[in-house]
Amino acid sequence: MDNKLRALGLTQERVTVLRVLLTDGPMRRAELARRLRVTAQTLGTSLVSMAGQGLVEEVPPETTGRSGRLMAISERGQKMLADAENLEQNTSTAGIGPELRAELISLIRGLEPARQ
Repeated sequence: MDNKLRALGLTQERVTVLRVLLTDGPMRRAELARRLRVTAQTLGTSLVSMAGQGLVEEVPPETTGRSGRLMAISERGQKMLADAENLEQNTSTAGIGPELRAELISLIRGLEPARQ
């Protein structure tokens, strides 16, 4: 799976960052780092690279009504995340019927908020 994501220009870490930003909306780097359980410095390096790829962008405070510099998933990031999720679904559930696949996806999504 890692090799297939790399072919898209992504990593598991970047997919996770994009998922959090898509789900929870724009947020400060420190908050994002806390949610991902990584240091702000480590995340900062990744975000700079992801911004260079056009996956994330800094959102002006007046756009969100919140103070401070916020990071958000870009349109390109949303497309790349959708591509990665399709790839993940097709790879990890190959040979599983559509009903079981839907049930597994529902269970996994139900567990994600519990991690935070």
